[in-house]
Amino acid sequence: MYREQLEAYFQDKQDMLVDAVCRLVSIDSVEGEPAPGAPFGPGPAAALAEGLKLAEELGFSDYFDAGKICLVEWSQNIAGLLPADCKKVVIRKVSEEEREIVT
Repeated sequence: MYREQLEAYFQDKQDMLVDAVCRLVSIDSVEGEPAPGAPFGPGPAAALAEGLKLAEELGFSDYFDAGKICLVEWSQNIAGLLPADCKKVVIRKVSEEEREIVT
């Protein structure tokens, strides 16, 4: 049942998804000289900015406004989309077997 729903969704959204991928891969995002706000250089910073723009266009911010709990891994990559009152939990790797909750 879900397979058919997923296939129908992707068939319906195929052009939009291909356009989104083309927008991202057209950016020269090879690591370059670090700069303020661009620790891996201007290319990766431009790719991240375009990814954030796509996320906003695709309605990802609606998930944050739904009044429910939404967990986001690597949230620093979408900081511009997160609500001001979001709660942050940082889990730090102590060793291969151990993690520590920092905040």
